[in-house]
Amino acid sequence: AASYTRDAVCVAKNCINPVFPALSQFGHSILSANENRTWRCVPGYTAWRSAGFCSQVVSHYEFAVPEQEATGARPTVERLMWEQSRQAMRAYVAHLTGMGRDFWAHTEPWKEDDCIQAVWRMACYTYFPRCNKLSSGRYLRPCESTCRNYLKACQVTCCDEGAQCVFTHRRELRNGDVELEEGYAPHSGPSPFCTGVGRRPA
Repeated sequence: AASYTRDAVCVAKNCINPVFPALSQFGHSILSANENRTWRCVPGYTAWRSAGFCSQVVSHYEFAVPEQEATGARPTVERLMWEQSRQAMRAYVAHLTGMGRDFWAHTEPWKEDDCIQAVWRMACYTYFPRCNKLSSGRYLRPCESTCRNYLKACQVTCCDEGAQCVFTHRRELRNGDVELEEGYAPHSGPSPFCTGVGRRPA
């Protein structure tokens, strides 16, 4: 993971690794991995009901799921949605744990405070991108505005540049390869260029 210097005068708050929900897993960028997949839009006004953990988040927009990469029987859309929901929940649990919160006390994020809901939304927006109407099959990253909503709701303070929503980091992996990690789409939602909602007023 990228490392940052800390200012001894500053008191960090909710500055964990990764600093944003569903940003990376096992040292690899989830956003970059998603961009390397092909996505298909899910039609229908009631499709969101099959999104499980993320159903209330994705009910407000037309979303996409990844095409099956492995050979064999083609999975149903419902199966793909279940898997994406499972991945989003794992990211949600991991982030809450990093923040020192117990998942079992927050199993219904839609009933929780603004911070918990922001973690939940970021995880779901990452795994259920908006249907890309401009470039078919391409992944749409979460919007910068969604990221900023999370920073505000959870009062994230990192005492360095670690809490930037739009960024580009070069990171050397253990095998010597260099991975380019990029942040969120530099747009405010709702937008055809990213996934998420607009920035909440101060």
